[in-house]
Amino acid sequence: MIGHQAKNKGSGELCPPVGGSNITKASEYQPDPKPGNIIVKDYVISDIMERVNAGFKKYGCYLQTENGRDALWDAYQEAIDLVMYIRQAILERDADPNRKG
Repeated sequence: MIGHQAKNKGSGELCPPVGGSNITKASEYQPDPKPGNIIVKDYVISDIMERVNAGFKKYGCYLQTENGRDALWDAYQEAIDLVMYIRQAILERDADPNRKG
């Protein structure tokens, strides 16, 4: 298993990842960000409103508490999907030398 860690019996310390060294860039240092061009929060707020409105259109109401679903499991499943899509994009970007990341 890539990056799997287990505790040493009795010591409470974590064992090093299987394979001994970084296989991916998952723990690689990233420099501090520099000033850019586009303010991301404006797009995120717009995207949130689009999702809220799409949910209302699909279900006829806004997301509410006590709706018969387990919100933690819903969120967890969505997070797994998110990680899968992100990793797909990284693999596709890294496979294409002409693609900008």
